This record gives sequence, C-alpha cells and structure tokens, in this order.
Amino acid sequence: MKHGLKLVIVLMFANACGQPAQDSLTQEAWNRRNDPAIMGIDGLSQKYQYETKFDLLPLSAGLPKTPWSDYYWPTYKGGLTYRWSQPGAELDRYAYAIKPFAALTPAEIAVLSPAEKYDLYMGFEDYRTTRTERERTGALKRVPGQPEYDARLRPIPGWEGLCHAWAPATLAFDEPEAVVVKGKTGVEIPFASSDINGLLTMFLHHVPAPRVSFLGGRCEEDLSSIQDRIDEVRNAAEGSPYFTWTAEAREAEIQRLTGELTARGESIECRDTNAGAFHLVLTNQVARMKEGFVADVTRDDEVWNQAVHGYSVQIESVKEGRSYDAAPRTVKEVTVTTTMKYIVEVPYHHDRGAYNLADAEASVDYRYRVELDRNGDVIGGKWLSYDRPDFLWKQETPKFEGLFSGVEEIYKIATAPAAVQK
Repeated sequence: MKHGLKLVIVLMFANACGQPAQDSLTQEAWNRRNDPAIMGIDGLSQKYQYETKFDLLPLSAGLPKTPWSDYYWPTYKGGLTYRWSQPGAELDRYAYAIKPFAALTPAEIAVLSPAEKYDLYMGFEDYRTTRTERERTGALKRVPGQPEYDARLRPIPGWEGLCHAWAPATLAFDEPEAVVVKGKTGVEIPFASSDINGLLTMFLHHVPAPRVSFLGGRCEEDLSSIQDRIDEVRNAAEGSPYFTWTAEAREAEIQRLTGELTARGESIECRDTNAGAFHLVLTNQVARMKEGFVADVTRDDEVWNQAVHGYSVQIESVKEGRSYDAAPRTVKEVTVTTTMKYIVEVPYHHDRGAYNLADAEASVDYRYRVELDRNGDVIGGKWLSYDRPDFLWKQETPKFEGLFSGVEEIYKIATAPAAVQK
C-alpha cells in the first residue's frame, strides 16, 4: 500500500467534529469522532439512514459488483510518472529525461508513464502533469546525479503511495479497458487499463471531494515494531541478541514488551474505531445501502486504505446483563467474529481484469463484543482481538473539471460498450 489520507481531510474532520470526548468509566461507548452518525447521515436529506437494531442487521452480505484492483503507485517510484511497461532497469522507469513530443516514436509513446501520456493527450508540451507529479513525490530528490538530488533526505517509505485515492476510485468507477485514443495534437496514444486507473486515482488525489465522512482517528504509534520485537524474543534464533538469554529472561522481556504494546495500543488514539460503531458501518454500508467504504486495515502508524466490499458475522455467544466496562444502558452483549472482505493491490496490467481475482481479494477476522440496549439497538462495543481497523471513511465523487477534463474523456471511451465488450 500506500499513503495516508491527505492531511487536509483529516484536519477538516477534526475541526468539524471537535475534540474527542473524554472516555468515561464506560470506555467502550463511542465518542463523537466514533459516532456512526458520521457515516450514516445522508448528505442531501441530512437524515440518519442506518439501521441500529442488531437483529435486523444481516449476518453476511457483499456488494453486487466487486471493486476492481490495480497498483498503488508508490511514492518512491515517482507515482504516476512511473513507466511500468518499459523494460530495463527500475531506476530508468522514473529517473528518465523528458523528450519533446515531436521526438517521440510510437514505440516510445507506448511505454510512457500515465502522467506523460496524459500530457501528450492534452497537448501539455511543458509536461505539467509529469512535473507536478515529480514535485509531489520528491522521488528524484533521492536519486544521485539528478539536479534535484538532496543527500540530506531520508528514503521514502515503501508503503507510501496513492491508496487514499486508489481505494475510493475502485468503488466510484467502472474498470476501464485498454484503448487507443487520439490526443489534442492528433497523435494516437495507447492507454492500458492500469494507465487509466492511475489517472482516475490522480484525479481523486488532486480534486477535493464534495463531502468526506471520516470515522475514528489515526493511530500514530509504531505498534508493529513492538510486535516484531516480541516475535524476535519468543523465537530467538542463533545470531539474535536474545539467543543467549535464559528462558526466564526472555519471558520477562516478552511480558514487558506486551505491556508496552497494550499501553500504547489502548490509548485514545489507537483504540478506535469503536467496535460497535464498526459493526453498524460495515453491515449498513454493505448489506443495506449496497455501498462500499474505505478502511485503514492496520491499526498503527502505517496507513493501508482498502476498499471494503463484503463481510460475514459468526455469533459466538449472547450474554444478558452488562459488563463493568460496557456502555451505559447496556442490557445484552453479543460476542462475534466478523470476517471483513476487501480489495488489495495487484501488479500493473494492460487489459481490464488481467489479473487473478483471488490475488485481489483479502479478508481479516475481527473478534469483538457488541453492546445492546433494551430495545436491541447497538450502543457500543469492545474489541476482543488485537487486529482492528484504524479508521473508516467514504466520500462523494467530485466532478471532472479543469485540468482533469481529459481524464473523463479517456474514461468514457474506455468504459463504452464497444471497448469493454471487445
């Protein structure tokens, strides 16, 4: 994956919802930033659309159409300036010199990056799309010999990219077919399916959505490194600094690290999304509204935005009464294991659907408690598994306009019946 939500979106929601309420003695009641109304209120009617009665929420469902998949356009490879179909060295695929339009041969045009092809299509002889993307990623600043090179900069993390725009694109648009279109200068340009998917992703990255619904908060703790250390101590092999430790010393270190993991993971920022709110969003969005949404499927500082398209719920037990840490007014607690299905990345590809669907789908099991009031409404919940989503969100799709009007033109050609039925 990829990149986090754009900071402006996160800040916008922080301002709109205010600071999270202080946790009470019943820490599993959701606070304001975890209120499912954030996702469940219709933007036009301003009416709450979610069903809240647990017994009326389907135990399994999937979207009528599974979202498509593609790659996440890693930042360290220059994002949309990456010539994914060009053979040769990896560095040459993004640290290349730009050639004037007139100097390009048909063979060279065929392996241009999506950003370059779009510049050629639009007649942007200054390569403004490509240059803007290079500035955004800063990839060339890490390449010795480039004019932009800065030895002081740290390497770009491999997980950073455009998943925050790719994930909603898979939900908002049909998968395009590879097409050949004539640009503004009269040159024919072959756009592969991945090229167009990349342009749709770039469009959603740059153009603000009319409405974004963001539930939860981002955890900034590096929890995975603590878990890795626990695993290293537990499975200390020869060469590990823990290999010579006694069994008692290793167990003590495991307990210490586990305590640190729990403390950091149970902070206000890293405990959410609330389990009860998650259950309402998942079941209502997919089963009742037939709409996907995006989830950060890792709970710590790395952000992996993925499009959610299905789920199944297994009820483990039902308990009458209220636990000491349950939400107020709880009279019944239902323990469940929920399997959430989502789309993951696949390699770049030329034709629509030219990948193994099994490679594009993933799932994760979450175990949690759902808390119900006397009317059977979900009013809270508690995570019982370590795994949980960090935050959930959805957005309205903006209109194509301005510099991105050409993306709409290419997309319409690539999704026309004549293109997708060939």
